[in-house]
Amino acid sequence: MEIRDKYNIEDSGTSLSIYPYRLYIYSSWQVIGGLTTAGIVLFFLRGLMDEVLWISLYVVIAYFILQNLYNVLVKANIRYTFCASANAVYRSTSFFQEKKIMTLDELVVFSSSEMGTWHYSIGAKKSHLVKNYTISEQFGSGSKSQEKQELFEHGILDKITTLKSRLR
Repeated sequence: MEIRDKYNIEDSGTSLSIYPYRLYIYSSWQVIGGLTTAGIVLFFLRGLMDEVLWISLYVVIAYFILQNLYNVLVKANIRYTFCASANAVYRSTSFFQEKKIMTLDELVVFSSSEMGTWHYSIGAKKSHLVKNYTISEQFGSGSKSQEKQELFEHGILDKITTLKSRLR
């Protein structure tokens, strides 16, 4: 999959828009389908298990279905727009209009790590460790992950750096 399609990049020269969670839609729909199938199978196995266990499994399945629906309906529609002409970084979702989260001058791109994986995040210079926003997928230590990282750096981070340099 090409980086442009993966992050749904919209580049107009003076602005760049990305959807960092768009790439998780397909896997979330797969999980929803698998859990729905498990729920249907579990319905027919009701007589073979204790009622408390059966209800507990349905609660767990419902939780993960709702979490993945949130990923598909809300999280996948989060868009970050880096605009050089307005010197601003905007965040918008399907429910909220564009909101300015910082100026492009104070933008810092850094890596954040969590349990063996890491991703790129953005934040304001003085508060990036307190308030930050994820802009990439998770990267690991394998060769495929390194290829994805290089594609992200060349396809997105270089463009953000170019937009920042236009301000000076």
